[in-house]
Formats: sequence, structure tokens, C-alpha cells
Amino acid sequence: QPTTHATPLSGAGTSEVTRRVEESLRTRAFLALGVPADRLDKFQRGVTRAHGGQVVDLTSALLDELRAQGARHGVPWEAVRAADAASATSRERLGLGELVNRSWAAVRAVVDEAVDAAQPGPVVLTEAGPLARYGNLAMLARWSDLGTRRARAVWLVVPQLAANHGPVIDGQPVPLATPTQFVTLDSAWVDGLSSAGPAAVQQ
Repeated sequence: QPTTHATPLSGAGTSEVTRRVEESLRTRAFLALGVPADRLDKFQRGVTRAHGGQVVDLTSALLDELRAQGARHGVPWEAVRAADAASATSRERLGLGELVNRSWAAVRAVVDEAVDAAQPGPVVLTEAGPLARYGNLAMLARWSDLGTRRARAVWLVVPQLAANHGPVIDGQPVPLATPTQFVTLDSAWVDGLSSAGPAAVQQ
């Protein structure tokens, strides 16, 4: 099975963060990575180039399925968007909640397909905010479970903001199997990742 070996990161080749990231790649483990908010795009580009990462945008996956659910139930997309801005107890918002609940299975399937693919590099989950907004962060436990065997490592991007620091998304805790599954990446590490050489793939 193919494995990836990234060029050592500039200035961070022997750091504890690098060791834990490389261990995750080797053991196909889950990590929640605290990425500085101003380095999110740079991190995604770097992890794709250096480690062959496959980015899965959870918000986009949910929106795609919401459009499909709306079409199947005769709900115009503009009505779906308007319901998101309605009060939490309104009929429109409650109806949107039902559509969202019906959409999670498709979102899980998108991630599972990526995780099960026989490809090198991690699956990088981004834009997880809707899971917190609609009360479904527990879905992440599907991939953070320590007893689950995976074809690829799974990395969850957790933006680090002044009001959102640590393993939290929109103020809600990420369901980790162990605290060691959260790793904080500083700006210098992300900058080093973006300057690393591309991964070499070996059979």
C-alpha cells in the first residue's frame, strides 16, 4: 500500500508537533489540529503539497445535500437560506433542522468515502462550524474513535481565534477520545509546512 514521506519541515523537523503529525500519518490516526485563523488557507495548501492531503469541506458537503433535500421536498433554496436566519423556535427554522438532520448521513458518506480510499496522505476535514451550529459535533466521534481502523489518517482543522481557543468549534468542545488527539500548530510551523517539499510516494 502506498505510503507518504514528506520532506522534513524547515526549522521544525524534530519538533514535538512534527513528531505527532508524522506518527498520525504512520498509524492513520485522528488529530484535531489547532490552526491559527490567519493561516488556514496556507495550512490547506501546505498539507496538500507536503503530505498529499485530501481536503473535505464539511460545510460544502452539507450545503450540497441540503440543496438536494430541498429539491426532493419541494422547498426552494431561497426558503432554506431564509430559514437559517430565522429565530431558533420559528417554524421555518425547525423545518430547516429536519432537513439538516436528513442530510447528515450524506455528509458522513462523503467523509467515509475519502477515509476509505486507497490513497496516501490524510483526509483533512475543514469548515466544521455547521456541526456545532446544528448540534452534531458528536458525529466527529465516528473518526476520532481509538478502536477504529482507517485506511488514512483523519485531521480536523480547528481554527484558533481569540474567542475560540483550544479544541472547540464555535464555543463547543470537539469530541476527542483522548486529549492527546488535539495538537496546536503555531504560525511558524504552518509556514514551515508550506515551504516543505512535496511528499514522495512509495509503493
